[in-house]
Formats: sequence, C-alpha cells, structure tokens
Amino acid sequence: MSEEQLKNAKILIVDDQESNLAVLEKLLKKQGYGQFKSLTDPRLVIPTFQKWQPDLLLLDLMMPHMDGFAVMQALKPLIPEGGYFPILVLTADIAPEAKRRALSSGAMDFLTKPFDAAEVILRIGNLLNTRSLHLQLQNQNVILEDKVRERTAELREHVDDMALINALNEAVIRGDPFQSIVQLMAQESGRVLNCRGAAIYLLSADGKYLELQSVNLPPALVSKIEKLIGRDLPLARISLKHGSLYRKMLQAGAPQVINDPAAIQQLMAEFTESKALQSFVPAIYSLLGSRSVLAVPLVLKGETIGLLETSRSVPFAESELERFGAIARQLSVTIERLQTKAALQNSEERFRALIENANDLIIVLNPDSSANYVSPSIGRILGFKPDEIAGTGITDFVHPDDLPAALEAIAIRVQTPGLAERASEFRVRHKDGSFRTMEVIGANLLDNPAVNGIVVNARDITERKWAEEQIHRNAARAEALARTAARLNARLDLDAVLDAVCEETRRALDVPVVSVYLHDEQAATLHPARTAGLPEAAAERLPVIPRALYESFASTAESLLIIPDVQAIPNLPGADLYAELGVRAHIAATMFRDHQLIGLLNINTLGQERQFSADELALLKGLAAQAAQAIINARLLAETERRLRNIQSLRAIDQTISGSLDLRLTLSVALEQIVNQLNVDAACVLLLNPYTQTLEYSAGLGFHGKGIEKSRLRLGEGHAGRAALEQCTVSAHELQSNFKDFVRADLLAGEDFDCYHGTPLVTKGQVKGVLEVFLRTHRASDDEWLNFLETLAGQVAIAVDNANLFSNLQHSNVELVMAYDATIEGWSRAMDLRDKETESHTQRVTAITMQMAQAMGIGDEQMVHVRRGALLHDMGKMGIPDAILLEPGALTDDEWVIMRQHPQFAFDMLSPVAYLRPALDIPYGHHEKWDGSGYPRGLKGEQIPLAARIFAVVDVYDALTSDRPYRQAWPEEKAIEHIRAGAGSHFDPGVVEVFLQMADKFPRPAR
Repeated sequence: MSEEQLKNAKILIVDDQESNLAVLEKLLKKQGYGQFKSLTDPRLVIPTFQKWQPDLLLLDLMMPHMDGFAVMQALKPLIPEGGYFPILVLTADIAPEAKRRALSSGAMDFLTKPFDAAEVILRIGNLLNTRSLHLQLQNQNVILEDKVRERTAELREHVDDMALINALNEAVIRGDPFQSIVQLMAQESGRVLNCRGAAIYLLSADGKYLELQSVNLPPALVSKIEKLIGRDLPLARISLKHGSLYRKMLQAGAPQVINDPAAIQQLMAEFTESKALQSFVPAIYSLLGSRSVLAVPLVLKGETIGLLETSRSVPFAESELERFGAIARQLSVTIERLQTKAALQNSEERFRALIENANDLIIVLNPDSSANYVSPSIGRILGFKPDEIAGTGITDFVHPDDLPAALEAIAIRVQTPGLAERASEFRVRHKDGSFRTMEVIGANLLDNPAVNGIVVNARDITERKWAEEQIHRNAARAEALARTAARLNARLDLDAVLDAVCEETRRALDVPVVSVYLHDEQAATLHPARTAGLPEAAAERLPVIPRALYESFASTAESLLIIPDVQAIPNLPGADLYAELGVRAHIAATMFRDHQLIGLLNINTLGQERQFSADELALLKGLAAQAAQAIINARLLAETERRLRNIQSLRAIDQTISGSLDLRLTLSVALEQIVNQLNVDAACVLLLNPYTQTLEYSAGLGFHGKGIEKSRLRLGEGHAGRAALEQCTVSAHELQSNFKDFVRADLLAGEDFDCYHGTPLVTKGQVKGVLEVFLRTHRASDDEWLNFLETLAGQVAIAVDNANLFSNLQHSNVELVMAYDATIEGWSRAMDLRDKETESHTQRVTAITMQMAQAMGIGDEQMVHVRRGALLHDMGKMGIPDAILLEPGALTDDEWVIMRQHPQFAFDMLSPVAYLRPALDIPYGHHEKWDGSGYPRGLKGEQIPLAARIFAVVDVYDALTSDRPYRQAWPEEKAIEHIRAGAGSHFDPGVVEVFLQMADKFPRPAR
C-alpha cells in the first residue's frame, strides 16, 4: 500500500465519549488521514458500515446500548468469509481476559485508554499496511527520542530568546494570557502614539477575514456608541473581499496613513456587513473624532498575519510611522513567541503524558541489570507496581530460555555505548505467572547524568505476534486463492480448468491426491472428471457415486464432508481401491453455485492420518468455490461457442437458401453443417414424392457405401416413414443389437450404425420429407441437441419448399410469357389481315429491326421489348376508321390528320398494360424525325428512343420496297438512296450507316 493509499483509507471511529473522538479526529487529521467518520452511538455502526464500507474500525469496548463485543458480533455476517477487516479495540479494561476476548471476537489489535497518539498512528498503520507496521515498530523508539531531542532543542532556543525581549516579552514569560498581552499592546500602542486607542486584528485561518483581537477605547466612548446603535458593540470580523480598503492595506505591506474622511468612514463601514449598522457610520465618525488612521500590517516570517491600527484627531507624522512600524514588528515577534510557547507547553505535556501513560514499558537498568526506574505502565502490561520491580534484576522476570540472550544484550550495550539500537524479543513473566512476549530496545545512556543507566523500551507484542501469525495464515490462504483465481481466469477450457484446480489444490494444501467429481443431473450421479496424484489405471477405477449415497453421508447444505479414515468404512464405494492405495483421510468440498450442485473437490492423504486445521479447511472451501465458478464459466463458454456455431450453421444454410435455388447445392451445404454441428457420422434427406406418397433419397453425406441412395419408403414404413406420418422425431439406439428390425438393414449393411434419429421436414403444415442422422457409437442426446436437430430440419424443409416454389414459379412465368407473346403476335396478324396491303409487313420489319438492334448494341434484356414494340408498331391503326385506313387513293389533309393520330392511339391503348409499357418506344415514336418535324410529339435527335430511330429506317425501307395500291414498289437501289438522302433530316445518321452496311442481308418483300 502506497503512502497516498494509506492516507486515503476510510476510518470509522466508535466511542461514546466525544472527548476521545475529538482526540482521535485531531490526531488522524494531523497525520494526513482525510477520510474518517465518528459515531457515539454504537447502534449506528452496522448501517454506517454497510453504506460507507470503512477500511478500519476504531472501536470502544465499553459503551451504553451496545458494547464493542456485540458490535463485532453483529459485524461478522457483514464481513465476507476469508475477508480481512481490521478492528482496533479501544478499552480502559487492561485485564488479559478482556484483551483475549476482544481479539477472539474479531479484533486485530487493541489500544488501552488513555491514548498514546504515536501508538494510535502506529497501530492504524500496522493494520492498514503490515509491512509498514514492522518498519514503524523497529523505528518507534528512534522516532520518540528524535522528537524529545527536537522539542528540548526548541525549548532551549525559546528560553534563550526570552532573556532578550522587552516588557511585552516579560509578560509572555510570566505566562500572561494571550488576550492580556494583546490588550497590553493595544494600550501601550495608544499611549506611546498619543492615540485614543488601538486595535489589533489577526487573519482568519482561511485568509478571508480580519478578526478583531483587542480594541482599546475609553469606556465612556464605548457606552455612547452602544447607546447610539441600540446594542452591544459587535466583535468585528472584517471581510477582505475585492475592493476592501483593509485588503489594500494588508497588500501594501507597509505602514499607511489615511486622512480622507470618506476613506475613514469606509473603513468603519467595513467593520460589519449589516446595512443597519452601516447606517450609523457618520454618527460614529463624529463621536470618535478620528481624523487620521494609521495602519501597519503584522508580518511574520514574510507572511502577513494581521493588522495593527490606531487613530486620533490630528494627522500622524512620518516619524510616528516608523515608530508604529517597530511596535507592529515587536507585536509580530510577541505573537510568534506566544504561539511557540503554547506549542512547547503542548509538546512538554504530551511528552510527559507519553512517558507516564505510554503502553510501552520504560525501564532504566543499572550496569548489573537491576532496575532503578520503572514506568507506571508496568501495571497495565505485567501487573506489577513500579516499586515491586525497582531494585530487582531481569533474571527474576525473563523466561529461562531467553535469559542468556537478554544478559548478553545488556552486556554488549554496557561495553559499546555507541552501538546502534536493535530490537529483540524476549518472553517476560506476568504477575499472574503467564509469559508475555516483549519487543525490547535498549540504549546506553550511562554517560548522561540525567539518566545514568541503560534505557530499555519494552512493548507487549503478545497479541501482535498472535495477530501476525493469523495475518500470515490469512495471507498464505489469500495468496493461494489469488494464484488459483489467476490461473483459472486464464483458462476457459473445461479440461484445462480441471487440471489447474487439481494442481493448485495439491500445491496449496500439500496433499498427495486431489480429484474433481462432476454432478450429472440427469443420471443423478457424481462421476470422476479429473485426478492428480494417482496412476492412470487407478484413476480409471475411481467409483461413480450416486448422489443419494453422497447425501446420506453429508447434507448438500454442508460445504465439507470429512472422513478422517476411509479404512473405517468398509462399505464405502471404492473401498478396495482405497485400501490398495493406502488412502486414509478423505475430505470432500461441495461445489455449489446459485443453489446448483456442480460437483466435489476431494483431497486425500495416503498412509498416515492427518488433521487439517480450520485455516486449511477454509482454504479448501475457498478453492472449491473458485473451482465451481471456473467450471461454470468454462461450461458457459463451451455452451456459448456451441450455440454460436449452431447460429453460424443456421446462417450458412440461410445464406445458401437465399443465394441459391439449386436444391442439390442447398442440401449439400445443409448436410455438411448438420454432420459437423450435431457431431454425427452420417446424414441424409428423403423427399416426399407427392404423387406416389413415398419417401425417396435426395442427398446424403458420411455414408461408406451407396446403399442408402436406394431408399424408398411408404408413409408409416420404418422409422423415417413413421416420422413423416406422425410428424415427430423418431429415435432408435443399439441398432446393431436389433439390426434385423431396421427396415433398410440391407441398404445400410457395413455402415455399423448404433444410433438413429429421424425428424420430419415440415413447412406450412405440409410434410416435405425426412432428415435422418446416424451415429456409429452410442451417445445420449439431450433435449437441446434434439431441438437443434429439429431446427436444422426446419431449415432444410424451407429450402425444399423454396426450391419447389421457384420451380413452379418458373414454369408459370414461362407459360405466361408465351401466352403474352402469342397474344401480341395474334394482334399483329390481325392488323395485317385488316390492312391487306401491309400483309407480312410486320413480320419483316420485326426481323430486320431485331438484326439492327443487336448490331447497335442493345442488350438481350431489351431485345424482347424491341421485338414486342415492332410487332405492335401499327397497333394504333385499330383506332383509324376503315374508310381512311383502306382508302385506295391519296388521303386528304383532314384524313392525314386522323391517320397521324395512330401513334397516340397506340400509346393510349398499350400504356395501361404494365407488361407492355417497356415496348412503347416503337409504337409511340417510330414516326418521329431526326430534325424534329415528325409526329406525334415532335421529338428531335436523341430525344427519340434508339429503338424508334432504328424502326423508322426499317419501316420506311420496307414500305418503299413493297407494292401499294397507289404505287408500285421502288427498286431496292432507289429505296436505299432515299434512306441515305434522309440521314440527318428524317433519320438518325448513325442508324442509317448501320442500315447501309447490313442492307444486303435483310429479307425482301414478296413481289
């Protein structure tokens, strides 16, 4: 524990005497301890402990309502088993029985009232930091002597200084009270400066206020002021806030004279923060007659500590400033000496109290080892009175076994005055005949006339030695538990955890054999899971213990089962093995966690019997608790990893189902996951043929042969048929013993399967098949395993159903597309039949348009829409009257207006059909022209869809090269030349270029 941690420790003090609390609080605060609480009512200890959780308890034994023993008893349930909560008992009862009772009740140490301040700090440090205790105990006497020498030197310095001071210093020597000296200074200051009076102020501890210590005003004047304000003159406490004149005078650091009436009245107003009193300032100013104020800061060792102030009716001279400054300096020195004297007196009183009331025993020995001085504390420590010891020798009190070493230590110190002090431990006889262990330090002061002897400082460390042994045992147990916890925390594999438990238990308890039994809840047994210290063959022979038998020996509520000698119980399971191995003691620590039996942590001795101490049994219980948690953690990790693998497996199957509609691929992935995650040897899927109502092999994995592929079962036939018919999981074990009863025994010959599980593939209430898994070795399957099997079967069922749905959907889509296309072709033939003169025109232009669209890079997905658009290009003519459409001669202007509406008619007819909407580019736009002069929308350039631009060229070319009632077909060369001439005006030049390159490949109209 670092120094900072030590000082931040939380300390709870409980004592019904507030004076004791004040002493302890002052001591703790002085030593730098920042967190402590004090209670006078012991009934508040428990709630305070629960809420505040202190690190150390200073506890008085004798209190009303509830004594210290009762408090410690009440605290025991709140202190965790194996925990270390230090309790330092405060008692005036010096009887050894009271001390023993306090220590046995839970106290780690005690202090006898009245307190030795150094001892309190030392004991607190001991309990908070054992290492620090040892170092402090070694140096305690050195520290004490250093403090005595330091205080003595200070005293001599102060005595020397007192001979040099003036009348004020003589008052200090006489021991006049501080207020008397301050009053004297105020009087003398006023007198020597011919003032009506003077005031002395000291800074408050926080430096925010000037506090009036003394003011010397004539009584008559004080009476007038009090009559004016209607109350006693208040004791001034001047706030040094920002802007205060008093603050500025202090900061100046030199004498200052204020003659300004307004400033003087502001000083008076700063005497109080009361607005009512401040209203009397002008009147008080008149009464005082102060027309000049002289103020000098009181400076001590470079720091301002206060202010000396006086006033009078006439201004102060410069010479008076220096004189008043000297008085202020003398006052500062006087204050310092008063403070030094008070500190010295406190130190002397404390030193005297330490000597007379110290728990340590101080003895001054003559060179012959006889005692010439014994401190009064011997009565508390050894039961003797000082006069009973004086003149006697140490031979009458030191234990015979320690006497030679004690005499040698005295002789060495007599012969070697400058020998460094070193602590020794001796057993010393108590008046009641018992022996107490004392820590002794001796110093040779024979040359010091005031002492003329060997000063021995002896401390009773009997209880401390016992406490140290207890601490050592607790530390050893804590170290073992911490080491085990660290090792177990680093291992999450169950086998590694069990190995670590066995090894650390053998090491911590030094036993030859350790074993861990784990509880099988289903079988209601405890079975050996790991051993250490036994040959492998012997470990394999350890018996399985029925839980009922274990409970007959020890209740599960008990954490330990102790059998001192297993040889005395002949009917004990494994008795022959124990006798063969020479096992004697057997202790089983029950491993419980959250009221659940985890197992047993067993230790055994071989050969001789061994009695285990309470500390060792407590350690075993602690190791068992750690082992139980580590086993649970390992199991939880294994279970979590297994469930994660299950989720990943389901995810893999889901991804396969989502990413592929290939049933073979899906089943292959699913079977691989099933075999790996369920840890089975083989698996297959039988699908139900809906027409024959038979289960037929579809996919498999892990089989040695191909016989399983011939599986064909009726519903209800065999295990798989029954699983499908009853829609439940069917399991079978020991197949080899009943192999002939297996329906497909001939198909599985040579597979050597022992266990079988079949679960139906059900989705939307319909059976799609059966998932079968096979194991070649026997293994019990728990509910979780079977549930996961059924979950995987559900995924496979979904995959099968999705594949069937997709297959059916594909067939439906193909049939629907064929129906649409047949309808479109029927419409185009109907148009050709209506307009005899354009017969076969639609088929030709469609073929040519498809060739050109492909050449111009239109994708396959768009080609189907190009084809449909070409077939329906004149669909709008269904809205043109026959009289216009079939007119053999030229059309009139009005008729042309109607005829040119047929692209719009096509759009209006086809756009409501979502299926045909992508094909509208040609019917709606094939009469648009590159230069924007076309119809119906007047589109220009690339505003015209590419398919429409291609079709425009093809439509004109086919029309020109076909016979019409009103003209003969043009020669091909003339038609091509017309197309070339229309590039850039009627037609897209790029389309025309492709057309000219392909023109010789196009089909020709029949002549």
